Amino acid sequence: MEGKCRSLQLLGRVGELVHVLRPVAYALAVRRCGRASWRPWLASLAMDLASMTLHAWIDRRTLRAAHADRARVGGGGAEEQGEARLAALRYTAEEREELGRRQLLLVYYLLRSPMYERGLQGLARGAQRALAPVPVARTVVGKGAAILDEVHAYHFHTDAT
Repeated sequence: MEGKCRSLQLLGRVGELVHVLRPVAYALAVRRCGRASWRPWLASLAMDLASMTLHAWIDRRTLRAAHADRARVGGGGAEEQGEARLAALRYTAEEREELGRRQLLLVYYLLRSPMYERGLQGLARGAQRALAPVPVARTVVGKGAAILDEVHAYHFHTDAT
């Protein structure tokens, strides 16, 4: 059971390392392939998903151990102590909040080149054309498209996120 605890701790560290190195890998890929290439976008997304998958797997495993530990009455054998150690590896509320924030940030992949130029921007322009005859809708969609353009231009051309 001690080995399982160490393995989970190591996987957690690997997940964090992948998360920390992702912006560096993205910036290097953009430098090598260009901003219009799908390679940096795909590499960054894959690293984010790999990190999140590792953390989710650890969270499920430690949650099962915590439930097993609570369900036990008495005992105290080696396996029960091991389950208690696994349960102690549970993420804190702050760590779970951070992992949830990272999941929400996946939406930014829609605003990053080339997804934005080849997908979302075209949808916004199409909605503007389709709603052109409706004055209020045209204005709202036009302002929304302008905001998306500004967020795309500022955030993703000044940051390697």
